[in-house]
Amino acid sequence: MKKLILILFVLPAFTGFGQSPVATSSICNECSDYVFTSISVLKDVQVTDAYYLQLQSLLERYSINVAPCNVTTFGGSQTLTNGALAQILSSGLQNISELKKAVLSEKNDADKIKIEAKIKLNGFDLFKHQYNSINKVKDVKASDCYYGAVQILLEEYKIDITDKTGLLQAAKPANGKNMGILIKQVLGLTKIDVSKYAKPTITKSEFVILLSDALDEYNEMIAAAAY
Repeated sequence: MKKLILILFVLPAFTGFGQSPVATSSICNECSDYVFTSISVLKDVQVTDAYYLQLQSLLERYSINVAPCNVTTFGGSQTLTNGALAQILSSGLQNISELKKAVLSEKNDADKIKIEAKIKLNGFDLFKHQYNSINKVKDVKASDCYYGAVQILLEEYKIDITDKTGLLQAAKPANGKNMGILIKQVLGLTKIDVSKYAKPTITKSEFVILLSDALDEYNEMIAAAAY
């Protein structure tokens, strides 16, 4: 377990997440994404907030961008939108994938196959659209700040978060009833209790708590599979 924790904290240094906030390349017309790993950057987050430790974990342990296009605020009380879901989830999966690569790099081919089978990231297609390209989503355009995130989810991870009509509707609240299904299926979790999130909408802070708990369980799965 000690070896795995070391990887978690060393990883940002060689993936670019250990740097100070700097603008990265972006196709967004109105905003740019920033990379940061300290919760102190977020001006609207206090240590007394109920979700403080979970948010800190996502930022400083898992290097997840929880405030795309806005480097100074989080907006924890805001309703989680489909656009924000796509951005935070894609950032989380990319960094988890880097963690997996770091763990697997030390294993032989036979062990890699066995470990990968136990910690495989699964696709998600609740409404069976079978979309495999961002071009299938008609209400997302290249100038949108969440375009790249939706593209990564669809084309790299086979995750479709569009609604029954096949539209993202980025500004609309994400369906809280589907959050637990999505997180548990994608990460292959068995222990986490997602029943309290099974409601029509959830806030960004509630999603942070859910995602942090989910990644902690997934991290334990990696440790158990690898060591």
